[in-house]
Amino acid sequence: KTEAIPSRQSKQALGAAQLPLSSSQETEHSLPPGISSEVAATVHRLAQPILSNETSIFAFDKSDPRPTINTFFNVFERQRISQTDAEILAVWRHAWSSAGWNPRVLNLSHVTLHPQYEHVLADLNKMPLGTNIEYDRLCYLRHFAMATVGGGWMTDYDTVPLNMNAKYGMASLPNDGRFTLGENHVPSLMVGSGEEWDRVAMALIREGVAARQRNEERELFSDMHSLAELLKRGEVIAHGPPLVRQVDTLLETMSQGKAFDKSVCNETKGLMALHFSHKSTGKQYRGLARPLAMAQLLQQWPEDCGAHVFDYHTQLMDDNVGRTSPGDGAKHSSSGAISKDDEVAQEHTPSHVALTHNKRIERDRNSDSGHMNKQDRKNLDLCDTNDKSTCMLADIADAKAQLRTTPFFWHIPKAGGTSLKRLLTSCLNLLDASNRGSFHDKNETLFVVRRGPASGQRTVNVNLATKAGIQRARQ
Repeated sequence: KTEAIPSRQSKQALGAAQLPLSSSQETEHSLPPGISSEVAATVHRLAQPILSNETSIFAFDKSDPRPTINTFFNVFERQRISQTDAEILAVWRHAWSSAGWNPRVLNLSHVTLHPQYEHVLADLNKMPLGTNIEYDRLCYLRHFAMATVGGGWMTDYDTVPLNMNAKYGMASLPNDGRFTLGENHVPSLMVGSGEEWDRVAMALIREGVAARQRNEERELFSDMHSLAELLKRGEVIAHGPPLVRQVDTLLETMSQGKAFDKSVCNETKGLMALHFSHKSTGKQYRGLARPLAMAQLLQQWPEDCGAHVFDYHTQLMDDNVGRTSPGDGAKHSSSGAISKDDEVAQEHTPSHVALTHNKRIERDRNSDSGHMNKQDRKNLDLCDTNDKSTCMLADIADAKAQLRTTPFFWHIPKAGGTSLKRLLTSCLNLLDASNRGSFHDKNETLFVVRRGPASGQRTVNVNLATKAGIQRARQ
């Protein structure tokens, strides 16, 4: 029995995770509609290590500086992993790795580390889990696995990134770490702090037990039903609009051999991930055809919509960024005048505060390599070797600038600075430290002040307009 659970990049030098095509050939007529023989051969090749050694899917490199993305999958003793599941996991891992994440597959061994494990098992026996009991039992238990590793991002194993790159993982958790769903009450993409995962995991069990008490005849009350109840009462957050969508209409276009038109590209460019659920893949892409559909769509979408892959793994390794993932109990943070928090600006958002000398790197779409060459890496340097003044100017949407620097805005009175600060905080989701938190600057603890529930503007409780305020903030 298997189960899984949070996606990928902006069109700005980013895009869906294209698979390196294999040269192996298969007969076209034996494949589902819209699937190329090259993609099918590649998926089969990627799955072979898993089929040969099932434990390989649980290998995880903690020293990898990339942010961690989790899913859940369990193989019971004396059972073999199916080829379908092996291929889905292979596509999932490749897609997220190409998007700049460090993929990790959790299993029941992580769940057993939870201090309430035995009590949870007893409560699961009191819940209506339908006819596929072990499957729905694991659906509940996956949340406890996330709690034991310290929380962070999790996706279903059939959810792959579209516009969700590593920058989302390197920023602070959205909604200050509160448990957040990306597809309404569907657990295809979820994120939260370790404490939130633990709270929600226990709340889901509570809802399941209560469902049986309310209606003893009810046959099934899954973790998705429990999440829906928590969402109604405001105990969890659903991102609006949804960050994830089902793929039914996309697969319909693909199965007809058609390219994605401009309307489809515009519709999907703001999405973070695609969910290849059983329902959305339909009859045409059931079973072994499901992972093929995942790989083919990830191959076709960037080609039709003009997105580019950007290899964050090479960049982060070259920069020697030592970030501990949320799964290891740490939280990425930065300090300074304005810091990136919660979310990354979309590609259509104004992004230049100052003109930049740096070249924007876009990998050639026709290249078979996912890695940058030496010249590309040199072009990512923030400073011109001949003109050190360029160190003072950078594009705030540039990935390397975000990793190495803190944007500083020089506010000249009566020059439109107040409006620009509103844009920086409301549109680009930047956290502001200026004089706008002066009403709360007497508190001994630093905290974030929200300027109205609907504005989205956030500032630190400091006052950088006075010498005393600067000294206090520094202390």
